[in-house]
Amino acid sequence: MAANPAQTPPPPPRKVWVAGPWSQWSQYVSPGEQAPVLTRREKANFWLHQEFRPLAALPALISGFYGVGTNADPKYGTNAEAFGKRLGAAAIREASMRFFVASAMPLVTGEDPRYYRAATGSIWHRGLHAAGATFVTHTDEGRRTVNTSDLLGHALACALLPAYYPARSANGRVVAESWVTSIGGDMLNNLFMEFWPSVRHRMHVRHERKEMEREQK
Repeated sequence: MAANPAQTPPPPPRKVWVAGPWSQWSQYVSPGEQAPVLTRREKANFWLHQEFRPLAALPALISGFYGVGTNADPKYGTNAEAFGKRLGAAAIREASMRFFVASAMPLVTGEDPRYYRAATGSIWHRGLHAAGATFVTHTDEGRRTVNTSDLLGHALACALLPAYYPARSANGRVVAESWVTSIGGDMLNNLFMEFWPSVRHRMHVRHERKEMEREQK
């Protein structure tokens, strides 16, 4: 005897991934998100939230290993002790860059330290948008302007290098090269923020599709 459809229990609700609530401490803003203007207090603390995010130590680790492998500046050597010194110097350098770029300079210039994603268009278009954001940003009022906070903030952080680098590396050449490298690193970070949310979304969509197929079997 067929079961009464009215008595058939409904299927369990399918789990659907939903992005978490947007936070003012997010490093990027996607199209359609309502991103309130950061207060002066939030700007002052913005670099600290960058400093303690999960991948914050990665640039310093990469720099430490690369320096030991190539004996690049700062000239501490290539042994285990040198790696520790390189790691410490890189951590100070990265922290000072975050402080100047994400907090100190935006407080002075009135610029928004967050990255605004394109999120749509070709890979080429989005890549150019991400790279260009190193040089052009938004003010607190939403106007586009030269990214003084980024360009000058990195320069100020690099100008401090001679204060804690060994004498062999405390010179103008190292400061200039570090500034160029930091600008390149900023472009890579923008590229990550541009494309990673899209990759993560596709991963969740694929997972949801597999869940639906499994339920239909």
